Amino acid sequence: MFRETGKNAMSIMKTKKNSRKVLIVSFYFPPYFNPGAIRMGKFAKYLPECGWEPRILTVNRSPNTSEVMTLETDQSYIYKTSYFILADLVRNKLISNAVIDTNSSIRQVDKGKIWNKLVLKSLRIFDPIYETPIINKLVSDPIGWYPYALKKGEEILADEKFDVILSTFNPSLPHLIASQLKRQTGIPWVADFRDLWSHNPLVKKTQPFRFLEERWERMVIKNCDFLTSVSEPLVKDLEAFHTKKAEVVSNGFDEDDFSDNVSPTLKFTITYTGQIYDTSIDLTPLFEALAELKTEGKISPDNIDVRFFGRFLINDPGVLSKKYCLEDIVKTYGFIPFKESIKKQKESTILLLLVRNDPSAEGIITSKLFEYMASGKPVLVIGYQCGSLNLLVHESGIGTVVNKTIEVKEILVKWINEFEQYHEITSYYAPKPEVIKLYSRKEETKKLAHIFDDVCSGK
Repeated sequence: MFRETGKNAMSIMKTKKNSRKVLIVSFYFPPYFNPGAIRMGKFAKYLPECGWEPRILTVNRSPNTSEVMTLETDQSYIYKTSYFILADLVRNKLISNAVIDTNSSIRQVDKGKIWNKLVLKSLRIFDPIYETPIINKLVSDPIGWYPYALKKGEEILADEKFDVILSTFNPSLPHLIASQLKRQTGIPWVADFRDLWSHNPLVKKTQPFRFLEERWERMVIKNCDFLTSVSEPLVKDLEAFHTKKAEVVSNGFDEDDFSDNVSPTLKFTITYTGQIYDTSIDLTPLFEALAELKTEGKISPDNIDVRFFGRFLINDPGVLSKKYCLEDIVKTYGFIPFKESIKKQKESTILLLLVRNDPSAEGIITSKLFEYMASGKPVLVIGYQCGSLNLLVHESGIGTVVNKTIEVKEILVKWINEFEQYHEITSYYAPKPEVIKLYSRKEETKKLAHIFDDVCSGK
């Protein structure tokens, strides 16, 4: 939490004196940067204002370029432990060069490299086995965190009195750890689901693996007191599956992150920030629309920029820009820090959001939407038009959701004309501040604090 002086410090000291404590078990936490880290980091930031003092149990990461979030929690409240992932151990072992003895020949080193290649080639034969849900989870999940985190969790709970445990999925390890801590201590436990576990529509599962994972999830969550998730469809699924009470605690935006004044770009600028990690996300409507508009002479490098900031291992916009001959209009940039991504959003004319276009996206509301919401810019969503995200976009008045090339084309023509004539967008954009304000991180944390209060009082 922030250090303050004077009257503010006195008020915070009084709040601390009367506050209760929550142990947050999360694999991701700032300064590491991903949606899960941001969600838990913002809860930890604002919970003290709601009468709850957080302690965080997370992993000890080696410094890397992904650690670009500002830490907004007192470091003395964060407990970090070792962990390992089986896939990383195997990968590191195989890709390491053969040990070079000063008396050995280059030929011996080459033999080591050849051996590594042979092993890697042999392992590829078993790819279908690795892709089965259970094996994949054992290999790619951080199962090596469990013994370290459980021991540290026991120590933390023995040293201080806690009123609630909060764990968050994905991965599943925080729930496993919290479940065991609940069994040992009886402290009320709230399980947060940023995504569904065994019912996740983005992960394909075949029988009997789906059945086994459902049994596993039920066993872990059995002694949980309350469930939270990010949208109404996901909450309904959790309530039906676990026969437990669940409530929506959305992702959101932190007004503090958007306080800087940023000058807008002179050209009509479309910006996407983030990753593209879902093979079902289709960029074709956007690129077809841009290509047709360029051929018709309605857009050119003189009047439009389309920018992608992030990591794109799937559906790379750079590859598509070459395919559609749009390299002079569409530019792909690498990963940028969180604050820089906010600046890029605020200077843009419109913001682009890409989601999958099928019923499996009904309950998915990407956390990126809330950043866009706070940026004060129109949002063009390309994807499913009947889900929770579509409803939120229209209720808040921040943009529109389309999924056909002709729709994208018509909207871009209208918005470009409005920008050139009036330097502002009015079509499909009528933001409602009273709705948008409901999705601030502060307001969402208040919801979570109320759930803690109810769980502690036995409601």
